[in-house]
Amino acid sequence: MKTENQRAWFFVLPVLLLVAFNALIPIMTVVNYSVQETFGNNVFFWQGLDWFEQILRSDRFHAALGRQFLFTFLILIIEVPLGIIIALSMPRQGFWVPVCLVTMALPMLIPWNVVGSMWNIFTLPKIGLLGYFLNDVLGINYDMTQQPLSAWITVIVMDVWHWTSLVVLLSYAGLRSIPDAYYQAARIDQASRFSIFRHIELPKMKNVLITGSTGMVGKSVLFECMESDKVEKILLVNRSSVGIEHPKIQEILLEDFSEVESIRDQLDRCDACFHCMGVSALGMSEANYEHITYVLTKKLADLMFEKNPDMVFNYVSGIGTDSTEKGSSSWARVKGKTENYILNKGFKHAYMIRLGAILPEKGIKSKTGWYNALYVILRPLFPLMKKSNNFITTTAFGQAMINTLFFPQDKKYLENKDLNLLAQKNH
Repeated sequence: MKTENQRAWFFVLPVLLLVAFNALIPIMTVVNYSVQETFGNNVFFWQGLDWFEQILRSDRFHAALGRQFLFTFLILIIEVPLGIIIALSMPRQGFWVPVCLVTMALPMLIPWNVVGSMWNIFTLPKIGLLGYFLNDVLGINYDMTQQPLSAWITVIVMDVWHWTSLVVLLSYAGLRSIPDAYYQAARIDQASRFSIFRHIELPKMKNVLITGSTGMVGKSVLFECMESDKVEKILLVNRSSVGIEHPKIQEILLEDFSEVESIRDQLDRCDACFHCMGVSALGMSEANYEHITYVLTKKLADLMFEKNPDMVFNYVSGIGTDSTEKGSSSWARVKGKTENYILNKGFKHAYMIRLGAILPEKGIKSKTGWYNALYVILRPLFPLMKKSNNFITTTAFGQAMINTLFFPQDKKYLENKDLNLLAQKNH
């Protein structure tokens, strides 16, 4: 994790004081006047909540509130689809990109009071350009000062003109972050424009589930998901808290992982499951190791498949795993049995992450003490080790796990060399 420097707050304090003076004090003044009456000379009389009660019981207020809801509804159903359509139509490269962006930004640069005055003059029946054109040229009876329908149309058109640009710019920024590989694959498959929008552009942001995030491997994935603009929400399932607060993170503490069914309702909308939970087989009976490694993973896989069979399910296994389930090494057999179950489950994309030697970065440490001691000894050799595909950094590992969502792989068993290549995509 990056070291936090709280001294930056000293630069924010002047802004906070300015806001307090220009916003908080006037607000408190308004609150004071809302419960007190005055007839001048700075003499106040307690009014209480009488005025609030009158407003809440006013038919005019109820009618105005209904019109406001109607206006908001009409604006949203117009601006959001229109903004997305315009963003999809804008060029992605070349001379016209900055031209389009500047053009879209221009309406938002005009102050609100100027917008109102400009459209008022523009639509006046006699002197306004639009009003004159509609009435005298086209022969349409239009007067927004006298006709409620004309006023509604004018206000809606004015708001759409002013704020659709914001939807366009936000949508365009999101579209630019989608890897080109998705569009190339869509062209190869001869996908329609609607299919590209439905399956590629619309679901750009992903929600991921991570288990074992208190360990070095799981924390590697967690850190990269926190920094990635491709991940919208991170759901953590741990036996103990990871101790990290972040807007993306929602943590579920589950002391007994065999009770994963109890959190079924909290596992909706997961686009990927990064199953990083695991234990060492040293000093453990094969039965206990199989229960933790195979049985608990099977319960999780069954639940996630039921929730979303189209998700990406990544199981962190290990180099040397025995897919035949017939080898002499018990841990390799159990890992192989677990891999086979997940691959045969039917997930649209499932990858067995046969992780080898991993080099910690960004302050990540192993929960095993002698591992950390070994890393301290080997740290001077890290620059040389990073040049070999036999090693992978925690940063590259996390990036590779995220990229499995956006770059489907033909290989189902991914080792360090495969993960290093995958981590470099879209960079």
